[in-house]
Amino acid sequence: MNGFDKSAEMPNVTTISRTRRSTIVTDDGVPLAVETSGPRKAPVVVVFVHGYTMRMECWDAQKQYLQRVWGSDIQLVSYDQRGHGCSGEGHRDTFRVSQLGDDLEAVLRTLPAQSKVVLVGHSMGAMTILAWARRHPDQIGTTVVGTALLSTAAAKLQRSGIARLLGGPLVPTVQAAAWCVGPFADVVRGAVNPVVDTAVKYYAFGKNFSDDAISKRTAATIRSTKTRTMLGFLSALADHDETAALPLLGSIPTVVLCGADDKVTPFHHSLEIADHVPGAELVRVPGCGHMVIDENPTAVGAALDRLLSQAHGQDVHDRIHAVPN
Repeated sequence: MNGFDKSAEMPNVTTISRTRRSTIVTDDGVPLAVETSGPRKAPVVVVFVHGYTMRMECWDAQKQYLQRVWGSDIQLVSYDQRGHGCSGEGHRDTFRVSQLGDDLEAVLRTLPAQSKVVLVGHSMGAMTILAWARRHPDQIGTTVVGTALLSTAAAKLQRSGIARLLGGPLVPTVQAAAWCVGPFADVVRGAVNPVVDTAVKYYAFGKNFSDDAISKRTAATIRSTKTRTMLGFLSALADHDETAALPLLGSIPTVVLCGADDKVTPFHHSLEIADHVPGAELVRVPGCGHMVIDENPTAVGAALDRLLSQAHGQDVHDRIHAVPN
C-alpha cells in the first residue's frame, strides 16, 4: 500500500494538445460527447470515465500530467456519460450501471484497430469499467491492458459511506422532482441546489480541503446535471454489484486508489476490491476525500503513470528523469 503527502506540488503541466471533439452514438441511439488528444496511432490509449453528476472536464489535471510525462506515446480519450455534460440522455430505464458498461464498449469500438487501452474510472466511472469487464472478459488482456479504479466500490453501497448521502436530505428533495420529470424537471432545481452545496462541502472533499475555487467548480458541475439524470442513477448506485468482475482484472495491471477520508465510498471498499484483484496496487491518499482527483492530482497522476509503465512495459524511472523541467 502506498501513501502520498498531500502537500506534494503538481509538476508544471502544459495545455492538453491537439484536442479533437466528436460525437459517437450508442447501440440504443444516445449521442455521447467525446474528446480526444494525442496521436491517433499512439501505442497506448487512456480512456477516462467520470463519475455520477460529473463530466469529462474533471479529468483535465490527470490528462495534463500524463501528457507531460508520456508525450506522443499516449492518446487520451474522455467522454460525457449518458445524461451528463453534452451527451444525450436516453430513456430513463437506461440509467443503469450495466448500460454505462455498454456505452463504454461503444466508445472502445471507435478506437483504432489493435489499440492497447488503459481504462481509468472515478466513482461511478469505475463501476462502469467493472460492468464493462463482466460483459467483455475476452477483451481483458487483449484490448484492455490496464485499469485504474478510483474512489469507488464494487458493491454494498447501501451499508456504508454513500448510504449516508443517499439517505440524507438530497434524495427526498430530488425525488420530489419526479412529479415533474419531463420538459419541466429542472424547474425545481432552485430547491435542490442549496442541498447540493451542502453535500459537496461535507461529502466531496477531505475535512482540511480549503480550495474554494475547486469546491465551487464541483458544485457547479453537479448543479448543471439534469434532474432526470440525478434521479435516474440514484437507484442504480444503490443496487450496484459488480463483484463478479473483480477477479477478471487480476490478469492485467490494476491500480485501486482512494482518499483516506472518503465519506462517499470509504477506503474499506477499495480494500475489498484489491483483495479480489490479484496483484492490484492499492493506494491510500492521506487527507483526501471522494474527489481525490482534484485534491491531490499529483498522487493520482503518479499512480496512473506507474500503471501505464506496467501496461506498456516501460521503465518509469528512466522516463520520469527524461521529462524536461
